[in-house]
Amino acid sequence: MKFHYDLQEVKKTLQLMCSGNTFEIRALKAQLDGQRYPGIVSGFFNDPDLAVKELTRITAASGIYYTLNPVNPALRARANNRLRMANANEATSDKDITAQITLLIDIDPVRLSGTSATDEQKLAAQGVANEIWKELVKTHGFPEPISADSGNGYHLIYRLAESTNDSTLIKDTLKVLAEQFDTDIVKVDPTVYNPSRISKLYGTTACKGDEIPEMGIIHRQAKLLAVPDSIIPLELAKLQAFVNSATPSQNSVLTPVQTSVSTPIKAKDGQNWLDQWLTNYFPEAGEAEQWLSTPGARIWKIDCPWKQHMVRKHQSCNLLMVQSLRSVSVPLVIIITGIHCVILKNPIGRIRCVMFKSLGQTRNLYLVKVLLHSIQY
Repeated sequence: MKFHYDLQEVKKTLQLMCSGNTFEIRALKAQLDGQRYPGIVSGFFNDPDLAVKELTRITAASGIYYTLNPVNPALRARANNRLRMANANEATSDKDITAQITLLIDIDPVRLSGTSATDEQKLAAQGVANEIWKELVKTHGFPEPISADSGNGYHLIYRLAESTNDSTLIKDTLKVLAEQFDTDIVKVDPTVYNPSRISKLYGTTACKGDEIPEMGIIHRQAKLLAVPDSIIPLELAKLQAFVNSATPSQNSVLTPVQTSVSTPIKAKDGQNWLDQWLTNYFPEAGEAEQWLSTPGARIWKIDCPWKQHMVRKHQSCNLLMVQSLRSVSVPLVIIITGIHCVILKNPIGRIRCVMFKSLGQTRNLYLVKVLLHSIQY
């Protein structure tokens, strides 16, 4: 866990994120001045230059972090512009934060605890980070965030236009992003909403676990990737609008197309009931196709009826509507492949939406089989 620094990058980070404020530097599993036993190294600073100078005393660490939000200046009395070995209860707590002005979006690959990411895992995290950036900036008109490489994953960071007195809005934002962009191998961390949250100090090295170069598992230096020429604070109102737009109204329903069908169509009416139902509710469905090689199973491809209620998940999705003659008690199964959603709707318009996390066609097909044999109306 021998540490390597880019002190210019460290100084740039602290000047960018902490200038004019008191902040804590905290190193985990760290050795100070070559001490034999590792532990927590911590200090409170209001001078980035002194912080950079003190960092060179750390000879080993699993990671070095800094507080994202301004800290009560009185904490400098614990260790004033210097580092020392510390106890866990001497770290910054939520009540020590004077203003919560930072939104951290932390995108990390899924891996074993205490290990560094492989090259492939990190590349997957980069893809998700890029998608989130485009969604927020291009779709929702957010200002450009600060983008950074955390060593094992990626960060998108916003300065908030005003301090928030509670973390609810930030927590809700991270929850929405996780619901929209999590995959089986990459997650948005929903827990980094508390005021005293620490973040990787760019210019230092992420050293979780041992390196295995032949497996692509290496210790990487965290670094800033993109800093806007002019950092525009993110308005809380825009953040709230993003959260609201991702939350469908509880009263929202799919309005059926009005046709000459005046009475509910019942499954017991035979195979033609689904054709009639589609004419009533989804006239754009057109003619059915054979579904795989399953006898008596048909498939329709239509636009997602819930597009207007979702921010990203249902954009450019395919709906697969499958009829199985072996289970006429299930009137309709709609599958959004690769978008992690199954929607069931019966002929008289009742809607049931089941959200689940899954990637790939195989599990989707298995889920269809389970639903066709287990759902009753």
